[in-house]
Amino acid sequence: MQAFARTEKLTSSLKDGIDMRETLRHWATGEIHVREIPPARGQADTVVMIFDAEHEEESTLTFYATDPLAKLIGPGISESEYGGLSLLFPPRPVENIFELPADEFDFRNLAEQLVYDALLNTRERIVAYVCQTKPGLRLRRKASRFKKRHI
Repeated sequence: MQAFARTEKLTSSLKDGIDMRETLRHWATGEIHVREIPPARGQADTVVMIFDAEHEEESTLTFYATDPLAKLIGPGISESEYGGLSLLFPPRPVENIFELPADEFDFRNLAEQLVYDALLNTRERIVAYVCQTKPGLRLRRKASRFKKRHI
């Protein structure tokens, strides 16, 4: 979508960020230029993730879903309803977070268990959190206990 980006002189909003190339071009005038990237046209209702290669150590994937063996639709392909997933790279073994007693750890739902698993297993301070809404106070508190945060 960068091809459709529009650049203009800064007036009152940083829009989608400073356009360094145009700002440097107009350095002598003191003008700062910003970039505006239009939203994508059309809508998508499907996400496909294809990994570079298939092998045992590609990444560690944890998820919660309906039983994948309940509706097999092809060789190695099943139809399931997924609630969430977590990817860890580089791959490493993880405990089965869903075996932890939900009441002891104060989990309200499977999503919280999955986020807890990510916080428990990440080696970095930041966990990327993709959701329709920002993580709530409960998830932010759980992250702070691990000295982590969600972005």
